[in-house]
Amino acid sequence: LSVSGNRCVRGARYAEEELLAPKRVVTATCRAFPADRCRVPVRTASPFPKDRVEDLIRVLYSLEVRLPVRRGDVVVPDALGTGIPVIATRTLD
Repeated sequence: LSVSGNRCVRGARYAEEELLAPKRVVTATCRAFPADRCRVPVRTASPFPKDRVEDLIRVLYSLEVRLPVRRGDVVVPDALGTGIPVIATRTLD
């Protein structure tokens, strides 16, 4: 792989990763318990493998988070065995 035209090392690293193993920060909402119409916004703590995003979304949409939850609380410690945690992005009581 050859990268040219970049002005910093980060650009070359980003291009290489985007081609070989693309990743994205995943955002979603989970059901809240006991609140019946409330959803807890969550996101991955770091970029997640793009080819597994749909599987993660399916898991997160079926997950029920017990309230209260604080912003930054870990909701899923190891998303799909990747070692990447999923965290709450809002405090809900």
